[in-house]
Amino acid sequence: MKSTVLIPLVLYFLVGQTVIGQAQAQRSPRETVRPVVDRVIRETSFELQSVAQVPVLNIQVIDFGRMFGLDRTGSAIATGIIFSGADTTVRFGLSHDCPLVVTLNGSLVYNGKDVQTLCFKEIGYESFRFNDTLSLHVRIGVNTIIIKANLKAPQNICLLRELTKPETKPVCRFRAAGEGAKQPEDVWKFIGPFEGDTSFATALPPEHEYREVYSYDGREFQWRIPEPRQLKDFRILPDAVYRRESYAEWQYPTGILMLSLLQYADAADDSVPFSFVRHYCSFTLENLELFRKQYQQFHAFRGADHRIFRCSMLDDAGAPTLPFIEMLLKSHDREYEPLVFDMVKYVSQGQLRRSDSTFCRYEPSTGTVWADDLFMSVPLLARMGKLIGDRTYFDDAARQVMNFHSYLEDTATGLYRHAWLGLEGRQSPAVWGRANGWVVWGTSELLKFLPASHPQRALIENIFRHHLAALSQYQAPSGLWHQVLDRNDSFEETSCTAMFLIGMIRGVELGILGESFAGSILKAWSGLESRITRDGIVKDICRGTGIGSDDDFYFKRERFDNDPRGLGAVITACTEMMRYQKLIK
Repeated sequence: MKSTVLIPLVLYFLVGQTVIGQAQAQRSPRETVRPVVDRVIRETSFELQSVAQVPVLNIQVIDFGRMFGLDRTGSAIATGIIFSGADTTVRFGLSHDCPLVVTLNGSLVYNGKDVQTLCFKEIGYESFRFNDTLSLHVRIGVNTIIIKANLKAPQNICLLRELTKPETKPVCRFRAAGEGAKQPEDVWKFIGPFEGDTSFATALPPEHEYREVYSYDGREFQWRIPEPRQLKDFRILPDAVYRRESYAEWQYPTGILMLSLLQYADAADDSVPFSFVRHYCSFTLENLELFRKQYQQFHAFRGADHRIFRCSMLDDAGAPTLPFIEMLLKSHDREYEPLVFDMVKYVSQGQLRRSDSTFCRYEPSTGTVWADDLFMSVPLLARMGKLIGDRTYFDDAARQVMNFHSYLEDTATGLYRHAWLGLEGRQSPAVWGRANGWVVWGTSELLKFLPASHPQRALIENIFRHHLAALSQYQAPSGLWHQVLDRNDSFEETSCTAMFLIGMIRGVELGILGESFAGSILKAWSGLESRITRDGIVKDICRGTGIGSDDDFYFKRERFDNDPRGLGAVITACTEMMRYQKLIK
């Protein structure tokens, strides 16, 4: 930072401390953040526990291979009951790799006589790609569904799901036919395999009527229900402040949290958080094959670390990889390379993009640009550029910053809308605080790594400068920012305040922002510090949030103490403040 800025900043700091500290003496950034760090470490368990597998996401898994073995031939039947609250037509997605036919209430509704390559992928939150779709006319009350399969495929599996919008309750619900279900989640009964003539033209006894036992071809057959299956999942400590997910799980907030702990460890010269993050990375790698088996073979679509294997959005790949690539940059330990390179490959080559190469999503409509995704992509791309010295990654990261600015900036205010809606071709209405925070923090990460000689450096600095200048106009007297930035009647939110503080401090350090931001920095720190208790609990972090259709959607979002979606930002903001105070003294 230029020396001409130092004296005014010192004056701002001294005056700010006098005004802000009238009510009570402020804690130092290190005193403020250390209890948060200690609590994260103390409340993270790397112990796995056995849990019963239950159906998730309303996905019906009809696994003939599990019931009869992968080396069996012949025909097998699965049956269940569909309950509907109305006479209506419902669309389902259907995927299978073995020949099968489906009947509903005695009528043929699907004929899939060919062996197929199984196509089933969660492409967005609760949005799926299937081999086929089918429309089922269900009557009010009980409907009997029968799936008859020829066992000759690699997995002999069928997946069925009602096509609903995310967070929408399905019309239909399933349960097992007849009696004898062992668990409430037992939905499908199986019978077979029937040898001999297995053509679909030949009706087998269970297709005529439901009985508990059948005689066929000199043998007796009876319905079977799959044995309960146990999965390994993360143990969450009962006295942890935040218990909705484990801090040990691979997901974007955990990746950000672990990166923030590494940054704190560097600034504080503290080996304990560094060792903790290294243990987290090792734990993830050591259990990779166990979790892969659960996801791919046991169909645990919400099982432990399922996002690694789903890998269909930037949330799954970009931010979760940050502690691993950061460790790779620090230690050059090659054990991290396979996972890091796989995830970078997905981000660079696999993620959905608009025609101008801007990262986008399938939800709520194909081609939607989410502000969140700037952070879910750019910090990883920037580090990859540094790791292997390939400018291609810097170019891509710079392109994203410029394109997101073009799509999301509200030119009247300089603030960013949460999304560009792909189908409608317009911006979403709200200026959500954390959406702007992701952009600010993500851009600051790029500016840390982007070479000074890069042709887009000056333009990106200018975008960053103007965004923060706009944000400074909406800072509340408390020093915090509101959940909806231009609505003072929305609650004051912690995570976006932390992200803006990160951006302002880094902007000053990099010489991009001038002395006029010193007052905003000190006010922001005062507001942020007031939301962190002395025993390490961070208040008023907005929960994970989709794209809202109006401001009211964001007003009503829940807030959770120590939610990792903001905890990492708070730790990084405190860390940046530690460095900032050293800089201005």
